Amino acid sequence: MSMIETALAHFREPEAAIASVQEYGTLTVAVDGIGKVSEARKQLKRLRIDIEKRRKELNEGALTYQRTVNAEANRLKALVEPIEAKLQAEEDNYEEAKRKEREAKEAEKRAALTARLNRLGQSGVAVTDVAAVEAMDDASFEFFVLSESRKAEEARQAAEAARREAEEFAAQQRREREELAAKMAAERAAIEAERAELRRQQEEMQKAQEVKRREEEQRMREAAEAQRKAAEEAREAAAKPELEKLEMVLQSMSTAGVAMCTELDRPWWGIQLGTMFDALSAGMRLHVRNGGAS
Repeated sequence: MSMIETALAHFREPEAAIASVQEYGTLTVAVDGIGKVSEARKQLKRLRIDIEKRRKELNEGALTYQRTVNAEANRLKALVEPIEAKLQAEEDNYEEAKRKEREAKEAEKRAALTARLNRLGQSGVAVTDVAAVEAMDDASFEFFVLSESRKAEEARQAAEAARREAEEFAAQQRREREELAAKMAAERAAIEAERAELRRQQEEMQKAQEVKRREEEQRMREAAEAQRKAAEEAREAAAKPELEKLEMVLQSMSTAGVAMCTELDRPWWGIQLGTMFDALSAGMRLHVRNGGAS
């Protein structure tokens, strides 16, 4: 702070001069004239140059001071740093050795724990608290292995017995299901055989009934046909006299028609008249056979 105060003291004289020229800020050529304005500007320039000169002088001293201080500090650090580096290397080597020692111990603990867990696994012991197993001393671990192995063996034997019992029970259940299934299959087969026999009997009965029905239908058709023929013959017999009369009339009509067409010199009318007369004759004969009026 004394150096800063000393440097700032060099600026107190210019600062006092600046206070005396503050009034120059209101000068104008129009009011005060160019001479007064120029003289005021030159005075301000000299003041500014003086301030800049003082700044450079003070900075040069500061730079010399800075370079001197830096050089001395670097010289002294050069004496300290090799020793510090050597001691740092000693500390680093010590920490690295401690780290490797810790890692070796951790690896040894992990290997010991792995060996214990493998041994417990081979003995059939289920581990639920790994931290407790790791914390045991060798004697406690051996006792733990023996007791837990015995428990595990007893549990295994009990589980094996339960498994065999379950298998026997399942086999018995399976045999009973198979026997029941065989019995039900036999019963279904017997029922199916009975149903098949019943169906066969029903089919034979239906066939017999169908044959009987067809024979009855045939008999009824034959009786109906005989009845129809008898009725037809009776109608023919009853209609015979009328038919004989009709034939005589038709013969007369046919002869008269042909003669008339010949007389009129229209022989082709006879052909047309013959076709129409044949249709009329057939209708009249049918009418007489069916019992129509003569």
